[in-house]
Amino acid sequence: MAQQSGVTSTESSLVVLAGADTQGAATAGAAFGLATSSLLLISPSTARTAERPIPWSLDQRVFSATGPLADDCAVVGPASVVWTNCMEEGFTIDGKVTWGPGHVEVDVKINGAIQGITFDYEIAGNMTVSATAIKGDMTFSGSATVNGTKFTESVHTEIDVQIAQGCITSGTLTVTVSGSGTGAVNGAVQVVWTGCHAFKVRNA
Repeated sequence: MAQQSGVTSTESSLVVLAGADTQGAATAGAAFGLATSSLLLISPSTARTAERPIPWSLDQRVFSATGPLADDCAVVGPASVVWTNCMEEGFTIDGKVTWGPGHVEVDVKINGAIQGITFDYEIAGNMTVSATAIKGDMTFSGSATVNGTKFTESVHTEIDVQIAQGCITSGTLTVTVSGSGTGAVNGAVQVVWTGCHAFKVRNA
């Protein structure tokens, strides 16, 4: 179920990113949405263990709290959304999402604390986009500390898809996750589209 939701969210975000030159600030929201859906593609049950007390729901809360229009501190321009030392729900956000004809770039850093967990996260990506195709990658990485114990994780998403009539018609999206610390999550999943809203998922 989580993977199905992740694929559906991924499709929606990629379609918006394909029209970056006309979507305005929605491009930044789609970039965060892509990072969130990539997390969902790796089964959350794999990540929730007694040894690894960092629920991935925290990762999703980070993204929901940093929506480009939800933060009054964000500066929304015709080709970018910029955060400069912005504070929201215990998070400090710095960085930007920029877009223009043919490209989208993401460079955002987030740090803060929730329920005794302190963390430092970074989202970085560079994509070549058009109305008919997207190719590029995005990496969500960082570390969290709980009771003096440090965990790290990195989620790398590679995108190479073709688009027609508002949906993905072919191509692949590959997500690789690696971590360190007790209970670290390591694995990979690939989504292969064979037609509009038709796909198969391969888990490594």
